Amino acid sequence: MDSSTESIATTSVVIEHGDKVIQIEAVAGDHIGATIAASKKFYEWQFLGTLAEYLSPGDLVVDVGANIGNHSLFFAAVCGAAVISFEPLPLAADILQKNVDANSLSDKIQVRQRALGESLAKAKLDKLDLANVGATAFAVAPDGDFEVSTLDLEEISKTVSLIKVDAEGMDVPVLRGGVELIERDRPIIACEAATASQQAELEAFAAEAGYSFVYRFNATPTYVLAPSRTALERANVERRAAGLVTSTHWATRDLYYRLGLVSTNLRSLSDVQESYTSANLTTHPEEDGIAGLSVRIEQLEGLVRTLSERLNDSDTQRQ
Repeated sequence: MDSSTESIATTSVVIEHGDKVIQIEAVAGDHIGATIAASKKFYEWQFLGTLAEYLSPGDLVVDVGANIGNHSLFFAAVCGAAVISFEPLPLAADILQKNVDANSLSDKIQVRQRALGESLAKAKLDKLDLANVGATAFAVAPDGDFEVSTLDLEEISKTVSLIKVDAEGMDVPVLRGGVELIERDRPIIACEAATASQQAELEAFAAEAGYSFVYRFNATPTYVLAPSRTALERANVERRAAGLVTSTHWATRDLYYRLGLVSTNLRSLSDVQESYTSANLTTHPEEDGIAGLSVRIEQLEGLVRTLSERLNDSDTQRQ
């Protein structure tokens, strides 16, 4: 698979977040860039908003699987944190560095173009889809072209406040390769676990490391874990739990956000269907096109109803 940046078309989107204006370059047609362009917000902004509550200016964040830098840019530009961004895919790492430079954040974000795992190894590129670069996956292989390092072997001397891991199946191995750092600093951990087996693996790691699950976000399950071994750590978890209204607030805003995107998509499809109908197109291919649009519109209308019901339930619970 070709993971270079040659002949890769890119697009640029702009986010206005408070008084910050962030420019993000992305692979043209990629899911993350398209979502940012449609929402005018950071990708997974509800998740990021919750993580921001754990950060203060000057804190250090380790972003494993940084992709083009959406999360790293948020941590640095919005939260004022220092960030070490790990991204092994050359085309994503190149765009990440461009985004760091374009937003004048080279003093806050350090890009390290390498994969992380449980131990030193080699890996091969196992999956690459330019329509969803964030889902790129690597697999450990003796003859792989990519070097795999570990968090414990990386030079990270400053206290780490947050570790975010999105490594497409290698997530818990990344954490296991950083047990010394995690024991040293007891950071907040945000980790993706897409499947039931990966979730079980994460649960086992949390039990061993003395961490508790406090939040779940995103379409692909991503969990926020907090240290809870000592009495003080448990008290901090309980204090956070007392502010559950905050997470409910973010969850409700997430539903409104998704409802807005679906409604926009629905209006666009309805306009297309109307143009078909008004043109009196009656040949078989166009009829198939209209039928397909009708089915899609019905699906989206059903999703709008479901989201609206969930919003009503959420509002009722918060009253």
